[in-house]
Amino acid sequence: MDALVSKKAGALENSSRGVWSITKIGENLQQSEIKNLTKKVRASYPLKIPQLPKEQEIDVVEDTEEPTESWQDKLLNILQTIEPSDFEKYVNACYENQAS
Repeated sequence: MDALVSKKAGALENSSRGVWSITKIGENLQQSEIKNLTKKVRASYPLKIPQLPKEQEIDVVEDTEEPTESWQDKLLNILQTIEPSDFEKYVNACYENQAS
């Protein structure tokens, strides 16, 4: 059973980040009750699904412009203009920065 279910059931309390305490309810839980606890908690906390607005008009705009260049294409074009030795220096610098 996860901590969130235990907390919502009142079996655990979370006084601060990373600090969990067993409550009186948690101390008195029987093994048979623990197995059904997740179902009981889920039933008492139904999933909230946002309601979509009814009958909303949508304006359709035709795209007559040329497709713009994606960031991947831009990056590829830049990388293709870099000298191989400069690209290797760049990659090595990235690894060094990531390691520190």
